[in-house]
Amino acid sequence: MLIICCSVLPAQRAIDFEEIHRNVQDSTSVYFYEKLTYQFVYRPTSLDSLQARHLYYGQLKGKKKPNELEKSDFFKLVRAGNWKEAIPEGEKILQTDPVNLEVLGIMLGAYSKTDPENPQLALRGLQFRTLVEAVLAATTEHKSQKIYTVMKVVDSYIIAGVQNIDLGTYTRRSEHTPEGIIDHWRQGRNRISFLVVYSQD
Repeated sequence: MLIICCSVLPAQRAIDFEEIHRNVQDSTSVYFYEKLTYQFVYRPTSLDSLQARHLYYGQLKGKKKPNELEKSDFFKLVRAGNWKEAIPEGEKILQTDPVNLEVLGIMLGAYSKTDPENPQLALRGLQFRTLVEAVLAATTEHKSQKIYTVMKVVDSYIIAGVQNIDLGTYTRRSEHTPEGIIDHWRQGRNRISFLVVYSQD
């Protein structure tokens, strides 16, 4: 996967999931999910930090279900290293699931390897960066430990990766909370923690 370096931003206020879920389902709100998705797909640079936060953290309530068969075909091609064949399958997924950090990251790598002049590379890069920066800017504190909140376990690896941290070399200890599972990763004195939010489907 191609990782785009993102600046670590200062933490904002804690994530209020009730407010986010209410806003993304309100068609009169500037944070209505369909509006945010349209901006993200066609004009990702037009999203401000709060809109990006609603886009990433509101996805459980706002977005449509992806086609699981398409995802399966895509990841089979990726595992086989068939990047050219994987690109159209990945684009199909992003048509219905554009806020998919994992697929966006893989698509960056695929375009870079096979078609670096394709304008989709720049677009996917902007979208990837928008989501990553939303997560980096939304840290909270738990037992004196800084916590990154993510919607999927795989997003933990991505957020760690953009900070040059390979979670594959770390050990993990998990604890349950009402919101989800906090994974505490440690390698010697180096530590990083993620709250993986429970699916509310």
